[in-house]
Amino acid sequence: MTNYLILSQLSTSAQAYFIISTRETELTHLLVEQEKRLHLRERISENNKKLAQAASQAGVLSPNFGLFQDAGYKERYVGL
Repeated sequence: MTNYLILSQLSTSAQAYFIISTRETELTHLLVEQEKRLHLRERISENNKKLAQAASQAGVLSPNFGLFQDAGYKERYVGL
């Protein structure tokens, strides 16, 4: 084999390595972001349960709870 062919094969191997390594890194970052979103959704769900319980204890009636919750969302996301 000539030096050119050897270098070409090394170059091809290096490119394949970096492509695979880059993809693994991308997938790892994606997994971390998904786990963060899942954790955040779980926290929001727990906080909504606590809010519903507190509203119930404060006398917010079931027919009005949707309005109460909607007002909370509007307040939370003002400006978005």
